[in-house]
Amino acid sequence: MPPSAPSGPGTADGSAGRAGGSVATGAVVPDDKRTPQDAASDAVAVTAQPKGLAPGRLDGRWIGHLACGRYEDIPAGSRKIPFSVVGGHFVLEWGPQGNPGFGHVEGSPSADGTLTLRGTVIAKNARNLGKTVGARFDGNPTAQGFDMRGQIGRERSCSLSLVRSQ
Repeated sequence: MPPSAPSGPGTADGSAGRAGGSVATGAVVPDDKRTPQDAASDAVAVTAQPKGLAPGRLDGRWIGHLACGRYEDIPAGSRKIPFSVVGGHFVLEWGPQGNPGFGHVEGSPSADGTLTLRGTVIAKNARNLGKTVGARFDGNPTAQGFDMRGQIGRERSCSLSLVRSQ
């Protein structure tokens, strides 16, 4: 990999694999001081998935625990969302399809083990009833699965915990 090729997150300054950063240590290494080993360690660190997060290892049945705060005329609430992971790809759906309250988010873990789920929800608050709004959840792996924080629309804050189904 050329020293100046970007290759992803990981250094203290966010410059993983670019000139001046080492993914493995986070130390700044000037271009003229980089060795072939620096470049090799950058490539390995960026492409290696954390142990236990290889896509096939995530496949199976899971449960999502979605909890959202009060928003306008919608009280705070929570729900369990059973779902399956196939090929390391997470797809969660809840509510009656095509009706207010229906939601769909999906995504796959990144190389660093974090997970971002993006999708849409059909709004059920009076002001936006029936309109499609965006949804996004970002989280980190835990011993049991993933702990995530996110939003439905621009203002409703939610948490989402994903755990393997027993």
